[in-house]
Amino acid sequence: MPFSGPSGTRGTRAGAGDVTRWPQGIVYVLVNSSMPGLIKVGKTRRLPSERVQELSSATGVATPFVVAFEELFDDCDTAEEAVHAELGLRGFRQAQNREFFRATTNEVIRIILGVAARSKPPSRASVIHNRKDLSGAPWDDLIAEASDLLYGSDNVIQDPDEAIRLYKIAAQMGSPEAFYSLGCICLSLPRLSSTDRISSIHR
Repeated sequence: MPFSGPSGTRGTRAGAGDVTRWPQGIVYVLVNSSMPGLIKVGKTRRLPSERVQELSSATGVATPFVVAFEELFDDCDTAEEAVHAELGLRGFRQAQNREFFRATTNEVIRIILGVAARSKPPSRASVIHNRKDLSGAPWDDLIAEASDLLYGSDNVIQDPDEAIRLYKIAAQMGSPEAFYSLGCICLSLPRLSSTDRISSIHR
């Protein structure tokens, strides 16, 4: 599907003659009942349904893909790279140079929303298919898990190193609470010099 470019010009996918290709496009999330636990995250400058038809007709795919989520970005290439990087950082990547990730749909959507929140478009079009309320910041689950690991709980064994790792991820996503928590952790290491305390957080 073409998108409007500057000065009323139109941009389409590559190979459409001499028409300029603008970076605006959609980052999508696809699921397939034949691939339980796997999520496909990609980009397109057309309708995601068109991409689904292509993938579903490919050899070896027993059941059709279903669009679970789509998000419009001014620069879908950069957005997709950021989403893939975050998914990889959290250990969800199924294989290198592939768009498949072993994660829940909710986890993937929250990461995409986090990338969208850090982008600058004045208006965004978000379409959630068959999803319940996703209220709250995209890093809320990370903060909650990190807090349990930092202090320990009835069901969670205390693991400060893992807590710091999760706080770092949340901070990269833009969480003010994560920055505050990392600062408190740094100040709570009295036996180390100030330089060593900072180094321990930034390892």
